[in-house]
Amino acid sequence: MAALHNSFNHVKAEIWPAWLITRREVKDQFRDWRVVFPIVFLTAFFPYLMNYAVRQMLNFVEQYG
Repeated sequence: MAALHNSFNHVKAEIWPAWLITRREVKDQFRDWRVVFPIVFLTAFFPYLMNYAVRQMLNFVEQYG
């Protein structure tokens, strides 16, 4: 059990710098409105856009076969 604990600590120590940089980069990305706006806007708007497009396509197919 102690060997497993030491192995876990070793992996944790190796990954820590990469985790620190990743966390900082993700935080910076979510501060930038040019990243956040498309994520929020498309998440909220895209389903309605696709429903409209499918409705138009089905109307076209019904009308012209």
